[in-house]
Amino acid sequence: MAQPGVRWPDTLGHIQFFRDYPYFLPCVTAGGIAFISFLYAYHFLDESLPSAIQRRKERAEAGKVQHRLAQNQPDAPLLDPQQSVTEYGTRPEVATGYSDTTISSQTFDAPPPLLSLLSRDLIIGLVNHGFYCFLDQSHTVLLPLMLSTSIQHGGLGFDSFTIGIIMGIWGISNAIFQLVAFNRLIRWLGPRTVYRCSFMFFITSFGAYPLMSVLARSSGHVDVHVWFILTTQLTLHCFASCAQLFILDAAPGNSALGAVNGLSQMMSSVVRTLAPTIASSLFSVSQEMQLLGGYLVYAVIIGIVLSGLLTSLLLPPALQGQLKKN
Repeated sequence: MAQPGVRWPDTLGHIQFFRDYPYFLPCVTAGGIAFISFLYAYHFLDESLPSAIQRRKERAEAGKVQHRLAQNQPDAPLLDPQQSVTEYGTRPEVATGYSDTTISSQTFDAPPPLLSLLSRDLIIGLVNHGFYCFLDQSHTVLLPLMLSTSIQHGGLGFDSFTIGIIMGIWGISNAIFQLVAFNRLIRWLGPRTVYRCSFMFFITSFGAYPLMSVLARSSGHVDVHVWFILTTQLTLHCFASCAQLFILDAAPGNSALGAVNGLSQMMSSVVRTLAPTIASSLFSVSQEMQLLGGYLVYAVIIGIVLSGLLTSLLLPPALQGQLKKN
């Protein structure tokens, strides 16, 4: 979709807007998909928080009672003149006879303090999740850089259309793999083994970059050997992290799942913010100064992979906490 005025000169090329803004179409398409996902989740995603579900039921019941009273006595005043009312309005305990505080305290366990959640198992899970998010985001950044950089500068020299086709096929294949096979792998091998395999495949993924560069430089073009390595690299990268399972498993109870998930998202956001800057800067510096022949970035990241692989040894061999109970 990039540069539609150049790619389709007989149709969209006649529209000056697409010539002035050649990347508007892919950007608005991606943004539209995100907005449609938001609308779908907002209207059709069911609430799962027990206290919120209970409050919704209480409000619905109170509304039905008020509606029946209004039908039976249409001329009755909204407030009983014989009753002394000190407070009224939209407060839940006055309008419906219950309070949010009463429901959450009497029916549901209160969320524990944040510091009390930081157990050894949770910290280990968060650290492993951070390692994976950093490496996954680094791969996401380095892949288009590698594909678009010219062969003489250590890349493969693909044009934007070829890069889009490669990324699109990889994304669809990855989604199909997660939907069809990943759950079965978790049940067959266990989450710890699957997680460690995903880390070992990171070595293959990042090690494939310099190998493809050397082969492309030696032949002067992207031959069948480079395509084979690229296909193998992207196929093995379909293994996703399951460190999230260990994080949720470390939650002390259902009331802590929201806070634990929030810590996980915070770790992911921070690491995924740093990874693009670090990976792309290392790539540029390595190529510009020819550090390790331009391949220093891959050596550094493989070192991080090995550190993450050692950290994965601290994970429990099987789920034994919150997820095991449920």
